[in-house]
Amino acid sequence: AASGTQEVSSNIIQVTEVAGQSGDAASQQLEAAAQVKSGIDHMNERLLEIIRDSQDPEWAGRHPVGTKVKATVAGVERETTLHSLSKGGGIVIDRGLQVAEGEMFTIELPGVGAVKAAIIAKTADHTHARLELDEDQTDRFRIYVDGLA
Repeated sequence: AASGTQEVSSNIIQVTEVAGQSGDAASQQLEAAAQVKSGIDHMNERLLEIIRDSQDPEWAGRHPVGTKVKATVAGVERETTLHSLSKGGGIVIDRGLQVAEGEMFTIELPGVGAVKAAIIAKTADHTHARLELDEDQTDRFRIYVDGLA
């Protein structure tokens, strides 16, 4: 009977250890799910902001620029023409950059400095991108755009 009791006790210990491991794994999965949810919430907020900006004529209206600027893609710097931009952060540049839709690059804007941008679409002649401006850059960018109007 003593060996049977010892075996049952050993099994209880093993079950307790496995349950603890399962609890840890579940906790990690809950943490990962919370991070994914946070990322999705952030993307939804950003998407709503983009939609609002695109519907506001002041923010969506394109201002012609026609200035040569430097763009850096994967560490390679190239010159391109900034054809137009909007106060909402949309830009149109030459198609010559070797980038695909969704890729990020950096562009030097007059009076603003180096700004991250994401490729939105490519047409036969142009590349359309959206600027990812921080707070300081946003202020300088809006001053620059207001000067174009």
